[in-house]
Amino acid sequence: LRVEAPGYEPSESRPFVDDEGDVTYDFKLVAGKTIVGRLIDEQSKPVVDAEVFVSSRSSNVSMQNGKSMFATVSMKTVEDGRFWVRPQGEPFAVFVFDRRGYAEATEEQLEKSPDVALQPWAAVEGQIVIGGKAGAGQTVVLEADRILGRAAGRAFYNLKTTADEEGRFRFLQAPPGEVVVSRELALEKGFTALRRKVYRVLAGQ
Repeated sequence: LRVEAPGYEPSESRPFVDDEGDVTYDFKLVAGKTIVGRLIDEQSKPVVDAEVFVSSRSSNVSMQNGKSMFATVSMKTVEDGRFWVRPQGEPFAVFVFDRRGYAEATEEQLEKSPDVALQPWAAVEGQIVIGGKAGAGQTVVLEADRILGRAAGRAFYNLKTTADEEGRFRFLQAPPGEVVVSRELALEKGFTALRRKVYRVLAGQ
């Protein structure tokens, strides 16, 4: 069992087994600190109504085509761009995957300064050619794996698209930094990635 309360570090019980009968367990809560952040754009203006995801060693963030794949702690920024992260009981990082851009920050960075800058997405485009012919209709995957603060926070990011009749593809929301682009092939036992290429992309480019 896990108990969470505003202003306190989370507390977890020992494991219980089915044949223990009635059990009484006392949770000891330790006061913790709520971290306040503020999401801003390139002009230092607040970014409103953006979802901020919290990641820690025990709870990673996984995004696929703009949607969170797991039940992850998150909150929306308010009118002045602020957001609040309750005590997590372990080091954490925050990530933002918004239509307006991408952002990341560790707990340590937030303690030094609450401002988190939203970066413009990068763009990745190319063409699939197979045997000298355009790879029309091929599935193309873009992946990114972000690890922050000595693995205190981790986010997996995945996008899929289909190449057009000329084999061309385009991703308009790639997080700045290192990304992997590959062609996906469907097999009977599942999917496999072919010809994986690593790129380093820049915000707004």
